[in-house]
Amino acid sequence: MSADAPGDRTAGDGPVAVVTGASEGIGRAIARRLAADRYRVAMVARPSAKLDAAAAEAGPSAFAAGCDVTRAADAERAVAAVAAACGRIDALVNCASATRTGAADSFTDDEWVQAFQVKVFGALRMMRAAWPHLAAARGSVVNIGGIGARARRATRSP
Repeated sequence: MSADAPGDRTAGDGPVAVVTGASEGIGRAIARRLAADRYRVAMVARPSAKLDAAAAEAGPSAFAAGCDVTRAADAERAVAAVAAACGRIDALVNCASATRTGAADSFTDDEWVQAFQVKVFGALRMMRAAWPHLAAARGSVVNIGGIGARARRATRSP
């Protein structure tokens, strides 16, 4: 299922949330909770069987919205499709991430750029695309940041 053809999952009059990074981890958990709280939930991540399974697991009011947030046109298309299908957007939760585990000095410049493309610029692209819909609905944006810089892991030095 995609944002272009979400079917009956967009029906209803409940609030609409768009959640990025929704195929796994915190994004998936947030999408599930919002669906349980009667939101219609567009679960955004790169198109995959994992995203489709996460949307099916979240319940009948959740649907996959395949989107690569590193591409502005993808973000704009996904948000427009969700708004057209659901009639509104009340919340945007930016939770997409591409940061791998490891010491900061072990990342290449390309890995840092990719992480920022997803986490920072992806969130900005989604906010820019969703802003008119959020403003019309007096909606909200939630940006989820990581705690990797403060949380000690076994793979890091003390």
